[in-house]
Amino acid sequence: MALFRSDSVDAPTLEVTSQMIGNPIEEARFQLESAIETHFDAVHRPLSRFDVDEKFNPAEFDDPTSIRDVAYDSDSECYEAERLIRIGEIGEGMKTITITDLPIYHKRRNNIFGMSYLAGDISLVTTAEFYEDGQWTDQSSEWMRNEVIKLMGQMLGVADCTTEGCVMQYTGNKQALSELDEYICGECCETIGEEHLR
Repeated sequence: MALFRSDSVDAPTLEVTSQMIGNPIEEARFQLESAIETHFDAVHRPLSRFDVDEKFNPAEFDDPTSIRDVAYDSDSECYEAERLIRIGEIGEGMKTITITDLPIYHKRRNNIFGMSYLAGDISLVTTAEFYEDGQWTDQSSEWMRNEVIKLMGQMLGVADCTTEGCVMQYTGNKQALSELDEYICGECCETIGEEHLR
């Protein structure tokens, strides 16, 4: 259900690309597409997939290396989110969401759901924390959708919201994420801009 719709037929659309690192479940990409198409005036275009052991040439390294080599931290048994998020960066003003099934950390926080740069062009979401007893469930899909909406909002300039129930609220655990629905409050809608919302 669309929660906000622009009346302008000439409203510009965003171009959102998605890339995969590892082997995230296909349902995750479906939920990403659904969340974008339901809430944002955007065109989604899936791109490539990166294997964690595939050798490639990131700009900051002289020799070919792999995602596992540059991003895995054996102490936390997680991958560094800032490394992974940069792999999906393609520039040209497009918003890019990278989906992975790898556990990720940012600074000192392990096993986070995702990250993005405020008003930036890149974000990252992991499915690793959304499984229940090793199974992908309807609740898993709900968590995924809410996290994608939040990441899109952050890329469009919305910081953590304090309005109760707004999907842009900070959520540090699955229980908090479960208490949200797909509601984007009026203040966050204004920040995003109605030309970017459905």
